[in-house]
Amino acid sequence: IKRPHIIKTMALHHEPARWRGVRTVKTSNGYEGVDIQPVQGLRGIRSLNPGEGPPVPAPHGLWRNLIKEIGEEYNVAAFNYDWRRWGDLFYVEEVLEDFRLAVEEAYQMSGQKVVLVGHSMGAQVCSYCLGALGSWWTQSYVDDLVLVGGAAMGSPSMFAAYANGPSALAHSSAIPVAEFYETKLAEVTSTWGCMISEFPVPVGGVNCFDEDLVFAKTPSKSYCLKDVKEFLEDLSACEEPPEQVKRERANSTHEKVRTWLEEHNFVSTVEKWSPGYKTAARMYEGVASMARYMTAPSCRTHFIYSNNIQTVTGMTWKTDNLYDKAVLADFVPGDDTVTAASIEKLAAAWKEAGTEVCLHVCPGKVHHKNLIICDFTLNLLHRIMEGENVTENDDVEDGPKNGTVMC
Repeated sequence: IKRPHIIKTMALHHEPARWRGVRTVKTSNGYEGVDIQPVQGLRGIRSLNPGEGPPVPAPHGLWRNLIKEIGEEYNVAAFNYDWRRWGDLFYVEEVLEDFRLAVEEAYQMSGQKVVLVGHSMGAQVCSYCLGALGSWWTQSYVDDLVLVGGAAMGSPSMFAAYANGPSALAHSSAIPVAEFYETKLAEVTSTWGCMISEFPVPVGGVNCFDEDLVFAKTPSKSYCLKDVKEFLEDLSACEEPPEQVKRERANSTHEKVRTWLEEHNFVSTVEKWSPGYKTAARMYEGVASMARYMTAPSCRTHFIYSNNIQTVTGMTWKTDNLYDKAVLADFVPGDDTVTAASIEKLAAAWKEAGTEVCLHVCPGKVHHKNLIICDFTLNLLHRIMEGENVTENDDVEDGPKNGTVMC
């Protein structure tokens, strides 16, 4: 992000609400007079900041290499949504209808069933929409579902990433920021529903993590899968950031300029948002309700994942104040964000439920962001979209035999 202060405008306003009887949080733009919308079309997924200067290299180029590789041979369309608001059940309902229309339009234009590709949180979006739309709809419009580094079940790294702010240390490096900006960024990202939706959660009734696995530990408490809501409640009850941080926030150039412009009527924007920690547990209730719809898909499903990179599963706090910086303590194989074991558990459960499931382990050390653009994934997508009967045992027969990253 070239101008980190701009990220403050991406904060969301929270309003406690109920959606069909389920406790949740309704989100809206954090500044009155500012409207933020996702960039539409393929341009919206080519890079991290569409339209922000010259093209950026991978991995922050996101899907750029994939679009370049397969865009000329196949009908490729992007499903664009405001990822900040994913987890807000009111917005999820809007996404569901947009998803249905997008897939049906692609089907009508091509006359063929579609191949859905979801990367990271996109796996959660696809899984929810297919589950909510049902078996008949899925079988009518979808041939294959391809989940690349799929985070439908969430990631243990979110305990530190949410409490302390996204960073490479907390394995949430999809948002590249300088470390000095971490505290301010944490307040903004605490308002994003997507941060809550990526906490570990049962998927369609399937526990993808061992029930006794401790994700987070303080001197007085341990938090497992059943304790995620309690963790968020405890976080909201902790002491707020120290006075020094508050003073730095109030004295920041951005805050002084914004206040001066508002006081002198040079701008009509009004700041409405506040950090989302107080409503986080309520948001998670909605996410858990949403995840119940993520049942075994009624189409062939491919999991493309990595198992050669140490991925955090447990972290500790030296004090009971969860705003303090966590220490990453326990690791297992994965892609640095999603654990291989959690993907394999979900795949096994879906297979047992009757879904045709293919597991594809990416060779070499390929990180989470790079899974969507590596040669191994591109080769598999070519074969799947050509209608080949790709199975778990013939991943690399006709293509690259390594996980080379396309930079």
